[in-house]
Amino acid sequence: MRNFLRLFLAVPSLVLLAHGYVYECERGTDPTLCCLWNFQYGKNDTPPSVNIPSSVEKIRISKEQYYYARRLSIFVYDPVLHSTILRNPTSVQISNNYIGELHMPTDLQMGEFQNNWIRVVHTNSSLSYKVTYLDLMHNSIADISNFSALTTYRHSTSRATSLRR
Repeated sequence: MRNFLRLFLAVPSLVLLAHGYVYECERGTDPTLCCLWNFQYGKNDTPPSVNIPSSVEKIRISKEQYYYARRLSIFVYDPVLHSTILRNPTSVQISNNYIGELHMPTDLQMGEFQNNWIRVVHTNSSLSYKVTYLDLMHNSIADISNFSALTTYRHSTSRATSLRR
């Protein structure tokens, strides 16, 4: 009986280890908004599973600032995180995290990445970006020369939309 009880308790633990943790994106006040709590992602990690409602276009990633250790953080915002895991949101807010690299998605319209450790923002001058608002305040970015790729000119009107430095 004792061995059966040990086996009964061990099997659910093995299933969780095999499948990993599934994050739930909690609905916000707007049906197109949800919030992920204590989300963790790194470049070489197995992509985590996230349940995101199909109507969601805006995602906020938060964590309890002083309760969780640094290991429960996001270390890179890359195409895998943006496209595969978060399903191409048009708006993302991630503050007070440990992001070191931001690979700028072409379909992101609004990005708030305040108070991270971003050192590098990757862009491609041959691509067109939809970004209209990008907040990178309180990061460690030394070189902004590739930010010119984020500037979009509207040829139908004579006005230009650009990021203000």
